[in-house]
Amino acid sequence: MPSASTIDNSIVLASLLIFVFAYLLIVRRDGSWVNWATPFFIIQLGQRYVLPPVYTLLVHMPNGSEFAYWYCYATYALSFLSAALAYSFLKPLRLRTVGVEIADSRLLITSWALFGIGVLFYLPVLVEFRAYLNDPRRIYEMTRSGYGVYFLSSTLFATLGFITYMFCRQKGIVNSFVFYASIAVFTYWHGSKGQLINYLLIWLLYRVYVLRRQIRAVSAMAIAGIIVVVLTTMFALFSNVADLAELANQLSGYADTVRNSMTVIDDPRQDYYYGMLTFENEVYARIPRFLMPNKPKDYGPFRIAKKYDPAAHRSDVGDPNYDIGVTYADFGPFTIALLCIVWALTGWVIVSLAEDQKRTPSIGRFLLLLFFSGVNIIPISGLFLFPETLLLGLLLTAILRPASVTIRPNAIATLKGK
Repeated sequence: MPSASTIDNSIVLASLLIFVFAYLLIVRRDGSWVNWATPFFIIQLGQRYVLPPVYTLLVHMPNGSEFAYWYCYATYALSFLSAALAYSFLKPLRLRTVGVEIADSRLLITSWALFGIGVLFYLPVLVEFRAYLNDPRRIYEMTRSGYGVYFLSSTLFATLGFITYMFCRQKGIVNSFVFYASIAVFTYWHGSKGQLINYLLIWLLYRVYVLRRQIRAVSAMAIAGIIVVVLTTMFALFSNVADLAELANQLSGYADTVRNSMTVIDDPRQDYYYGMLTFENEVYARIPRFLMPNKPKDYGPFRIAKKYDPAAHRSDVGDPNYDIGVTYADFGPFTIALLCIVWALTGWVIVSLAEDQKRTPSIGRFLLLLFFSGVNIIPISGLFLFPETLLLGLLLTAILRPASVTIRPNAIATLKGK
């Protein structure tokens, strides 16, 4: 009779094969090894398939039941497969287009203006901590509490400026160098390595879905190698022992994600919330406490954290991630079917947006494509920010009128040339 660890490893391997197969379906559909699913695929590959088995092997901590193991990994694989099948085989929606060409002058002015607004939002931080401009990680550490509005707003506007600038056809070498260098320095002063990766992902998806340039396997591996080298270099130059300890703690938290989900699934006294956790998270998280003084502290996923890890919850330093465990607490055994449906719809929406970008590129709809690809435009995690992203797209479209943000198909060749 096979041991429990053998069964667990077999479940993980079977799920991984389906997960990789789903990604290959998307690669086949787009003809590109870098596509909308790449950010999700890489993150989840590490968080769900690499780190948990390694962590379990090192610390010898017990996992969940065989049912919980099966349920988690079946959900991971089948939900992603649902998105891949919908993306590969469903007929995309034909979105209405305006068909008016971009005015480069409006795009250039808008991109610099958006970036300038981002700089203005972050200026108070730069002035207050000007002594640490050569050590941005120190700025990041000293502004973790009470400075969120400066970081979030400045990053949002700089990202919007970056995206708008990419859609300019006649950029010019000098102007491009100055703009991208300014973005790089500004991001450096935020002390965030992740934001640099965010810009790279935006640029790659722009090349694939707007410029229609496929990224082959060799190029994808080269890009991955460059990212590893850049991140390693930045970490070596700008990190210390405390950063290494924080990184180890974060990796441990990622490795715990699957086991946290299993804890919820295996609970014999599970009380289902029938969607209340999701509703509370999407509503309460958007309401500032000064507007709602009686807003509960333990809402949505915080309820789950309080129930299963009260010590970490009371410490107020960040609750564990319960991943699909939160959805399971909401909908019970129906979670796997619900997530497969949601992911299939997501795949259908993405293929519709992707085909629309290939026909008539649009900044507003490109924002939506980035959102559904898991690339953060609004630097807030844990919320379904589709309404806010849609509003940003509409506002940016309105700002750019009467020069439309839609490009005629015959203008794509000009974009490719730049």
